[in-house]
Amino acid sequence: MNRETRARSVLKSVSWRVVASLTTVLLVYLVTGSLEGALTVGAYEVVVKVIVYFFHERAWDAVPFGIVAESDLEGLSVLQPARGRRSTDRDTRGDRPDESSP
Repeated sequence: MNRETRARSVLKSVSWRVVASLTTVLLVYLVTGSLEGALTVGAYEVVVKVIVYFFHERAWDAVPFGIVAESDLEGLSVLQPARGRRSTDRDTRGDRPDESSP
């Protein structure tokens, strides 16, 4: 199984927070007309949501749903559902051939 490093999770968290926080600041400013209030809300939001997002990403990293080995992705189209393993596929738990192979 391929896993993302903590450093990558942190970088993604920070980059997303910049975009999301600027959006929040803009919305608060448009609703209240107060730049000071918008920046205050944005500052609190950055700190809280970076922490929340990091743990959200790490929690999802522990969920096996939707995770496949890169070798199982070869030849698959996003528009086509997987139809099972080919007889030439290898067992993802080791280097043993699939038991259905001749």
